[in-house]
Amino acid sequence: MSKLSNSIANAIINYVKGRHRLPIDGVPSNEDMLREAFHQALDYVNVKIYIDPEAKAKIPEYAHYENGHAVDAACDVCCTSVEIMEDGRIKCGTGIHVAPEDRDKVSLHPNSRITKAGLVIANSPCTVDESYRGEIFVVFRAIVPFSQAKKPGVGDVICQLETIHVRETRFIQVDNLEDLGTTSRGDGGFGSTAK
Repeated sequence: MSKLSNSIANAIINYVKGRHRLPIDGVPSNEDMLREAFHQALDYVNVKIYIDPEAKAKIPEYAHYENGHAVDAACDVCCTSVEIMEDGRIKCGTGIHVAPEDRDKVSLHPNSRITKAGLVIANSPCTVDESYRGEIFVVFRAIVPFSQAKKPGVGDVICQLETIHVRETRFIQVDNLEDLGTTSRGDGGFGSTAK
């Protein structure tokens, strides 16, 4: 059971155990405690992070806050080193190492600044599995002539980091295509809507 599942289960169990308890002398009601437990379990995720002091790395930050909480979907990640590789790819260090919780992953996405620079992240979105503990690197390739691409510099925001809860996929094999069910779309893809 993941930490998220455990937190939700414990919140419900604690609510049911004392569901008729009303607030007394500053002690919150069970309804208030259930709301807070769900808020903590569903709206926040803890990710342990190591910041390499030699790389002068920074903890990723949300750019915008309103009413005390982040309104961005992801945190900005800054570059701590730049290496131009022989094949023309640009490898940027971040100086950060992370340990997501059970069943979580960290995903790195390009931001608009990089797109405007004529670069793309080579394996976007990048996935940092819960078991990886090495430094996070972001690798770019140019989509314009290399000389015209604006290379990232140390201190530049190079991507956005998002933590996602991952549900384990269980495949249920069926005997024939019809067992998947029918939809109005069917097997239409690759521009089949002509839009």
